[in-house]
Amino acid sequence: PSNIIQCLLFGHIIPGVKKAMLDLIPYIHKDISALPRLWPTTSRIKNKPSYQHLDHIAREVWENPKNHPGILGEMVTTSDEHENSIFSEDHIFSSMMLFLLAGEDTLMSALTCMLYALAKNPECQEKLFEEIQSNGGGEEISLEYLDALPYLDLVVKEVTRMYPSIPAQVREVNPKRENPENPVIIEGAKHQYIIPEGRQLILNIHEIMHHPDTWECPYDFIPERHSPEGIKKYKTPKRGWYPFSLGPNRCLGESPAILEMKSFLYSAIPRLKFHTEQEVHFDLGVSLRSKDKPVSMDVTKRE
Repeated sequence: PSNIIQCLLFGHIIPGVKKAMLDLIPYIHKDISALPRLWPTTSRIKNKPSYQHLDHIAREVWENPKNHPGILGEMVTTSDEHENSIFSEDHIFSSMMLFLLAGEDTLMSALTCMLYALAKNPECQEKLFEEIQSNGGGEEISLEYLDALPYLDLVVKEVTRMYPSIPAQVREVNPKRENPENPVIIEGAKHQYIIPEGRQLILNIHEIMHHPDTWECPYDFIPERHSPEGIKKYKTPKRGWYPFSLGPNRCLGESPAILEMKSFLYSAIPRLKFHTEQEVHFDLGVSLRSKDKPVSMDVTKRE
C-alpha cells in the first residue's frame, strides 16, 4: 500500500517514507491535533528522526514541486498560479501525513477486520472459497476475474459497513459555499437543526451503519444484504453505506482500497482457511483498531 500511495503523492517512491510511517503509526493516533508539526509532544520526541525525515520531504515538495509530479506537487503548482496562495507548507505536510496514514494504517485495519469477519463466519468464508475456485482459483489476479465475483463484492461491502476503517469524520460548515445566505438545516426525525457557519460536525459513520432504525440485524455479518434481492429482504437503505464518505469529500483512496481488499482475498482464501473464537472489541478512535489485545486466529493451509 505504501508504494501505491507514494506514487500518487509524489509521483515516485522516496526512500525512508515507509519506515518512518511504520515507526509513527503506533503513536500517531494520540498525536492528531492542530499543534505545529514539530511541536515537541511525547511521541514526536521519541520518533524525532522519523518526523524530521517526513518534514524534510514536505519542505522539498514545497520548494521543488516539479520534481514531485504527484498530487502534492500539483497542489503547490496550482497554488503558485494564484495571487492568493491557497496552500501553505503546513498544508502540504498535513496532506502528506493524512494520505500516508490512510494508505498504511486504514488498509491494514480493513484487511485485519476482513479476515476476522470471515474467521467468525465460516459459512461465508466457504461460499467465497467456492466462488473463487470457479473463477480462476486465485491463481492469476485480473480485473476480469475480480469483476466476475459478485459474492466477493458483497463481502467487501459488508466488512466495510461493520468495520469502517475511519469510524467518524469531521465536516465544517463553509461560509464560502454557494448561497451562504441560506442556513444549513438538518431535518431530524423529531427536530430541525440549524448549523451555524464555521461550526464543525462529527459524523459518526460507525453508528450510522449500525443503527437499528436503518439496518436490520446491524451487528450480524450478512453480505447478502447488499445484493439486489437482499436489499428488499433486509430493507437495506439506498444511502446507508458510505465508509468512504459521499459527495465531493469522498475518499480518493476508495477504488484502490477496494481493489486491494478484493485482490488480497482472491489470493488468500483459495490457499488458507481462517478460524477464531476470539471476541474482538474495537476502539472507535482515529481509525478502527482492537481495543484490548491483538486479533489472533488459527490459519490452516487448504489441501
